[in-house]
Amino acid sequence: VVEDGYEFFADRQLVTLFSAPNYCGEFDNAGALMNVDETLMCSFQILKPYEKKQNFFMTTRI
Repeated sequence: VVEDGYEFFADRQLVTLFSAPNYCGEFDNAGALMNVDETLMCSFQILKPYEKKQNFFMTTRI
């Protein structure tokens, strides 16, 4: 899992992309898409993890 969606390695000659934000519902990681233009310039679109909303349940005990 790559926390920010992408990470460079090997003196920026290798990039790991992780396209699954909030992987398995267990990690708070971002995902990323990499765009490469005609001059080989790379740019990234970051997919932020979905914010979990807490659910509240009411029960009545008799």
